[in-house]
Amino acid sequence: MRSESQIATLHIEESPRFTSSPFEPSLPPITSLNDVDLTDPELLRCGDPHATWRVLRDQAPVFWHEKGARGTRGQGFWAVTTHAECSEVHRLTSVFSNTQTEFMDLLPEDIPNNLSSMDPPEHAKYRGILRAFFTGKAINARAEHVRALITAILDEAEQVKEFNFHDQIAQRVPLLATAALLDISPEDTMSLAMQLGALDYGGQDPLAAYTRAVMDFFDDLTRDWKRGEHDSIVGAVVDADIDGAPIDRADALAYLWVLFTGALDTTAHAATIGLLSLFHHPDQLELLRRDPSLATGAVTEMLRWTATSNVVKHVALTDHELAGVPIKAGDFIATYPPSANRDERVFADPFRFDLTRRADAPLFTFGGGPHLCLGHLFARMELGLLFEELFTRFPDLEQAGPAVRGEAFTMTLSPLNELPVRLR
Repeated sequence: MRSESQIATLHIEESPRFTSSPFEPSLPPITSLNDVDLTDPELLRCGDPHATWRVLRDQAPVFWHEKGARGTRGQGFWAVTTHAECSEVHRLTSVFSNTQTEFMDLLPEDIPNNLSSMDPPEHAKYRGILRAFFTGKAINARAEHVRALITAILDEAEQVKEFNFHDQIAQRVPLLATAALLDISPEDTMSLAMQLGALDYGGQDPLAAYTRAVMDFFDDLTRDWKRGEHDSIVGAVVDADIDGAPIDRADALAYLWVLFTGALDTTAHAATIGLLSLFHHPDQLELLRRDPSLATGAVTEMLRWTATSNVVKHVALTDHELAGVPIKAGDFIATYPPSANRDERVFADPFRFDLTRRADAPLFTFGGGPHLCLGHLFARMELGLLFEELFTRFPDLEQAGPAVRGEAFTMTLSPLNELPVRLR
């Protein structure tokens, strides 16, 4: 275990360590395909997953993982780690399905298919409900309101001086910004935040508890709404028609759960791990300190580097050859966004954190193909404004103690629950 002072100055070594985790791996990096076990939770908790993914990209970009995962009924699955092959899997929805199956499924059984687990043409019908709310023009129109929210949050932080960045800022920005986007009142927003904070994750499936809490919140919020009386994102979902009939109530609540959770969880982790990555790379931190306006462009590199979504699951609908490897109908496939984002074939010097990097290829941080996250422009805008305002106000912000890893129940890579910082 590193001391506080060691962790505060920790940087990412280019070799032989490839991780973007803030913690020194206690497990040696694998060097042989025989040692690969992507189902081992210790790989993410204590190991160096990027070293494992690099071996796979170099030796077996489409790798038969003999050991099964949850829901494979004792069979193995295909692990896909290169950018080109991940892109192919995400793009070819007629071959590779996102439909919810038991493969790596962590959701309660009674949760219906949602936007992230639908295939065309159903997916397009549901995604179309909110398309107009997430255009570039619509998102840009909200920028100054989000900036004002961030300013108010930073005003409060300035009074504290030393605090946990994750709790004080990283979680609150997407919570309040998303609530405003969904037109949820501040009172209802704080009520939901308190409900989620009070959940007892010890005695039950934590994802189930979280999912039900969010869906129950939206159920209570909209139960007495009359059709057409709320001109908002939430109103558009609960009032939607699918194939000429009102959307099923359970489907609407599942839609809102995915929308809310994706907006809150991913953005909060990206902000926290993004800041820690800056602390690990003083030269890049200095760039933002000198010119905070670089933040908007720098967010792309932060998202490439942090890639909070660890794995995306699929099932083959038909036989298909992927990178020369025959995939059979019914086979399970897992794509790994963090690996695709570090693929040497498309990103020059991919293990270098460089805020001035030009986008060499599309990122998989927000998914890909038809399943590119509906709110990705909103998340980018939030993060860009947050880091611009943060370093405009507090250019000498510094890490005040060791980061603490969270026991996250979502599919995140190196999530952090604590990042102590100090304003000077």
